[in-house]
Amino acid sequence: MNEGPMEKGMVALGEQMERIGRRVDLVICGGTAINFLGIDDRLTSDVDVMGTLEEDNQGRRKVVEMRFEPWLVEVIRRVARDLGLHANWLNPGGAMELAYGLPEGIEDRLVTKEYGENLKAHYCSRIDLLFLKLNAAVDLGQKQESDVLAINPSEEEIEMAARWCLECTGRRVSAVRMEEYLGGLGYGEVAERVSRDG
Repeated sequence: MNEGPMEKGMVALGEQMERIGRRVDLVICGGTAINFLGIDDRLTSDVDVMGTLEEDNQGRRKVVEMRFEPWLVEVIRRVARDLGLHANWLNPGGAMELAYGLPEGIEDRLVTKEYGENLKAHYCSRIDLLFLKLNAAVDLGQKQESDVLAINPSEEEIEMAARWCLECTGRRVSAVRMEEYLGGLGYGEVAERVSRDG
């Protein structure tokens, strides 16, 4: 990961967690995850938290909604003051993904980094970022599109992502818009297959 402001913020957050004796697990998506995985070295201005991880009594992990408790908000702001970051440098901006639906098995593909003993960051994997970013790109356009291009998916990968976007009940991407978008990216044959089968 680029040793930029967000990585320094995560290190400082881990130190604060140890100081106050709190523990937290964060599931992170967005540009920070792309940066962490080395897909793109551009600097990002915030960390998008999708949720946290919970385990059932059989040890199966699941991404669930995370409430930003007052003590956590205060610690985040303390780090912001210490490092000169904006107050919401770490925020629940990725939580909407939970409502829309997540790729199956996303929990098993998370890439984890520990910032001390009390903070674990679980970054979405490259393939899951592709799924999420493709959906956002079809809806929102250029900013998200740059992330899709940075991931540099194969035809097989982007076809998997496109089919998931169209089949996921919580996501409202039309087949026509998806075909146009894939064609514009240079995946004409994939666009035709997805449109034909859809």
